[in-house]
Amino acid sequence: MIHYLNEEFAAVNYNPQVNLVEVIWRTHQQSSHYRQAINAAYEIILKYGANKWLSDMRNEGVVSVEDQKWLKEEMVPKAFKAGLRRIALVVSKDVFVRFYTKNIQKPLVETFQVRHFDDIEQAHKWLMSKP
Repeated sequence: MIHYLNEEFAAVNYNPQVNLVEVIWRTHQQSSHYRQAINAAYEIILKYGANKWLSDMRNEGVVSVEDQKWLKEEMVPKAFKAGLRRIALVVSKDVFVRFYTKNIQKPLVETFQVRHFDDIEQAHKWLMSKP
């Protein structure tokens, strides 16, 4: 495991054995922190050719409308072009976080294979299975 970003708000790692970028959200973050973590994950996709993404969103909190728009319009197309294909989202039971997840789901589902999970182990199993 290569630890790419390790901050109070999030950790971003790369697992070379399975070609996976992993974003673990630790707390609700400011816009600059959100974008820093997403950009770090994107750098991993570019540098190592990661084609799988796991996002543990259970502690993420609500993401601003501006950051949701940035993710959908800028980062999703760039990540696909760079080779990302599968995304596993480990989601919170918080109703507001689930709303955010549903809001970003459409562009993700149109572009990638995407699944939602309640626990990280099931997300890993799905990402490691054959598409």
